[in-house]
Amino acid sequence: MKYLILLGGLISTTFSYSAPMSEELSICYNFNSDKLVKKSSCIVHSGYGAGGSYVAIEQGRHTYNIETEITYNEQTDDSEESEPTLNDLPAKFYARDLFYKKIEDHSLITDDSLRCYQTKNKKIDICYK
Repeated sequence: MKYLILLGGLISTTFSYSAPMSEELSICYNFNSDKLVKKSSCIVHSGYGAGGSYVAIEQGRHTYNIETEITYNEQTDDSEESEPTLNDLPAKFYARDLFYKKIEDHSLITDDSLRCYQTKNKKIDICYK
């Protein structure tokens, strides 16, 4: 019984700080030096809370956590999104087309494009659709 109470406390603590928006079955793509090395099903969770947003990707035994902070800029009186982190490493967002080529012009990104994140040290490069 103590374990159920403890587990319930942990679950309520986790969800009290974030608001899940979606959980979807997706296809994930892992790249290495612009070459596709793995394509498999995955589960993509996304949400927001406490000044930022997150995407969590479960692909087999691997979990990829992408987080972005929202900060307020007093000079422009506007909110700004920070660069993302991927598994706590500095990262960047980019997109690929259906032929796995990087999309350089952001105006060409569509709903059919792959959403991708790559760590700045290029050790992790994951996309999903």
